[in-house]
Amino acid sequence: MLPLGFGKKHNVGVKQALESDVLISFLTNREYDWPKNNLKIVHQGEVVGEDVSDPGEINRLKQSEENILCGNIVIYKEKFKKVQYSCEPPLMVISAKPCLEIEEISFVSEAMIASPSRLTDEYVKSKINFKNTACIGSFLVGLNLEDSLIEEGKN
Repeated sequence: MLPLGFGKKHNVGVKQALESDVLISFLTNREYDWPKNNLKIVHQGEVVGEDVSDPGEINRLKQSEENILCGNIVIYKEKFKKVQYSCEPPLMVISAKPCLEIEEISFVSEAMIASPSRLTDEYVKSKINFKNTACIGSFLVGLNLEDSLIEEGKN
């Protein structure tokens, strides 16, 4: 079985959200519909694994001898063989997802949802002094504002 804590994590989504004009953190429960297909395991520019959200696809992958499935993470065995003989670890790239509902607001030029790591999630919860953390997660929303609105604020 392949451990999911392997390689370097590169949370592109959180970095993008942190660089936004406005950053908002939210707490969620199990009913929240988390962003799908935002994790890729990359080695030397090639995707060797990724998250899968479609239940039918997960069942199909379970039946395949060509993959290793860890929850909803699929590792492509043939591609992953190269990783085993390399000194360079794979990267777990976690991307932000666009938040189209918020981007429809006239003064927002871009909005994204980012999934923080476990440690970042714990930090977010500690800062809002939330005690009951059972089955609660967090996510970040980064908003970039229209340039005209930013210029108005400077004057």
